[in-house]
Amino acid sequence: AGRAADGYHSGIVALQSAAAGDSRRLLVATTRAAYSAGLRAEAAPLLARLEQVAEPTDSDLMVLRADAAWAYRKSEAIQLGQLAAARALDEGRFELACEALLIAGTAAQRRDIDLAARILHQALALSEAHQLSIWQVQALFELGLVDLATDSDPTRDYQARERATAAGMLGTVAVIDTKIGAATAFREGFLAAYPIYLRADAQARQLQLTGPYAVTRAHLALCVLFADDRPLPGRTRPAAPSEFDDLIAEALAAGKKSGRAPWARSLYGLRAWLHGDNSTAIRLVDEGMRNVQGEWHLIPWWGVGAVLRVLAGTDLEEAFGPPVLIGHHANWAARGYGTAVWELRKGRSPSGSIAEADHLVRHTPVHRHMLRTTIAPVVYQAGLKSVAEGWLREADAFCSAAGERALQRLVRRTLASVGAKVPKGSTS
Repeated sequence: AGRAADGYHSGIVALQSAAAGDSRRLLVATTRAAYSAGLRAEAAPLLARLEQVAEPTDSDLMVLRADAAWAYRKSEAIQLGQLAAARALDEGRFELACEALLIAGTAAQRRDIDLAARILHQALALSEAHQLSIWQVQALFELGLVDLATDSDPTRDYQARERATAAGMLGTVAVIDTKIGAATAFREGFLAAYPIYLRADAQARQLQLTGPYAVTRAHLALCVLFADDRPLPGRTRPAAPSEFDDLIAEALAAGKKSGRAPWARSLYGLRAWLHGDNSTAIRLVDEGMRNVQGEWHLIPWWGVGAVLRVLAGTDLEEAFGPPVLIGHHANWAARGYGTAVWELRKGRSPSGSIAEADHLVRHTPVHRHMLRTTIAPVVYQAGLKSVAEGWLREADAFCSAAGERALQRLVRRTLASVGAKVPKGSTS
């Protein structure tokens, strides 16, 4: 029910009085609880103790070794998880096999989304075949993350949430809500996502889920950033300027302990971009993403930083790196818009690249307006004035309706910078 931290503390107490013959099972349960709660430092000595009393082919130990590798974002978690799943299946331990497959599938999301989908579908099929409801929920949730990466589609997350709620999986519900919030933020706007993030944040804090709490703090910071001087839902006053920094600091502190949200620092770069300081934005996004270099880019604003590098003169291939790691559909759209900039500089038509990019973010207007606004001045200066101005006016109208104050300020500054007429009146 999301009480992994409680399970860990109870396990530690029990281990102090357990007989030698009982220690293995307790060690397994307590180590698993520590990793589930995001307590990496606490889990490590427990795993070392288990390695002293268990055989190397012990299926529980094999799963926990995979868990440990993933806790530190190591790619070997994929193979370790698959090997542990095979061992558990040989022993007829189907729940443990599902757990191992989910570790492998989750780790694969950072390296190879197609491989991740295959592993996760295997976990889902196994859980359904043996009526393992908890693992059905987990598999659906992780497959939902694949859907978010390819189209920001939360449908499968809502299915997983319904089942998790029915099963009393409160911690899982909090994590799922965070993903639903992410889809809502880019489909409807950050103000619409704020109540969802707030609910997830409260649940993560109540259940002492360090990792999910790091993530929710970072996403709440995004809401504060994009709301700017507009009160967030449920508030009567705008957030203080210091609230953004406080939330990032809390996200980084919880992330340091759990290994989650290592990208939170990149939000400082997003703030610099919204304020019109592109050179600082490039530097801060790069610094914030340093811990996830070499991984599949699930963070959608990574593409904003890459487009800014192209605008600053960096070669397209260098700015975006290996295509296999571009990841999120918004980052692929960013590459399309970046290609359009490159084509304009070469005197070529960008229409094909723009159409492809537009298609990739057709369901996520926030992504679309962020990226189009970024390249609009280059498009305008290249002679496509009506295209660029049309983008910016469409973005302004969306921001007015959705209450996206910070993005609207950037849109209107961009309109002014190209000499176009800026809409009058409040940005409310």
